[in-house]
Amino acid sequence: MAPDTAAFLRGINVGGHNRVSMADLRALFADLGYPDATTLVQSGNVLFRARGADLAALEARIEREFTARFGFASRFVLRAQNELAEVASRNPFPGAQAEPAKLHVVFLQEAPAAEAVAALVPSPPDEFVIDGRHVYVHYPSGAGRSKLKLDLGVAATARNWNTVTRVLELMGPGD
Repeated sequence: MAPDTAAFLRGINVGGHNRVSMADLRALFADLGYPDATTLVQSGNVLFRARGADLAALEARIEREFTARFGFASRFVLRAQNELAEVASRNPFPGAQAEPAKLHVVFLQEAPAAEAVAALVPSPPDEFVIDGRHVYVHYPSGAGRSKLKLDLGVAATARNWNTVTRVLELMGPGD
């Protein structure tokens, strides 16, 4: 059976800090009852089958077990396949898909407060659209050159469009 849930970790294997091998991450998920978990690239994308699970409760459980096993905290943002497919279909920057490394989705654990959204300061040429628990960001000059600060006061992690579409591809057509 194909995976139906994606776990996106925040802040591992970036700049030599918080190193976690993907084999160790898969072992963690196996110990949590997901023996068929697979990983994609080194930045912490785990695909597994969790049909019907309470994803918010599962996020908290995975975070606790991760911290206990690896000795540092990392936030996890989970998305079911149908929600991830909807994220891809709602992309407000379809022209940016031609350069998928410059199009990102920020996955939020929860929708941001209106006050946090109102406090964001635009940073042209970068543009963003907040859509519930997702922020679509287009970095025409590349994310590395951006001055945009998206501090929304909630746990978040970003993935570029290549990763978003690859995760969906690995999940298959859905049930």
